[in-house]
Formats: sequence, C-alpha cells, structure tokens
Amino acid sequence: MTDKDLNGAVVEISGRYPATGRVMNTECKEMGYVIKGAGKVAIEGAEHALAEGDLVLIEPGEKFYWEGNMTMFIPCTPAWHSEQHQEVK
Repeated sequence: MTDKDLNGAVVEISGRYPATGRVMNTECKEMGYVIKGAGKVAIEGAEHALAEGDLVLIEPGEKFYWEGNMTMFIPCTPAWHSEQHQEVK
C-alpha cells in the first residue's frame, strides 16, 4: 500500500515482542486486532489481556510490548515506517 496516511500488516506474535524492553512509535496511532489466539499487551506498565476479536489502541509515544501466541492485524495512521519505531527500556 502506498498511502501516506494509513497502512497495516498482519503479524504473528509468538512469545514476547520485543524480547526485552519495550517499543514505541513516535508518530503513529497503532491498533491491534486479534484475529486468532490470545496473549496480552503491556502499555505504559498496564497489562491488558487479549483474545480473538479484541481491539486495542496505542497512542504515539506510548511504550509497550506484546506477549502471547496471536495473529494480529495492526493498522497505523499515519503510515508506519521504520524510522518512527524505537526500542526503549
């Protein structure tokens, strides 16, 4: 997709991402929709259980990690690019 305002990806979470620490996006709002499986997301230290059909919103600058065994659709606005994705402690 070449739209600068929106994009998305289907991702497989198997274990913890990132393996240590947390990640954040400096520009995008990210939504995570659980297509299959279950797990959790920890956003700014608060853990949220996730199961099939759940949807979570992560705001720009929020530090988070995913954990579980899930297939997810993650759309981003504006469109995600690697320069705005950062690993943090």
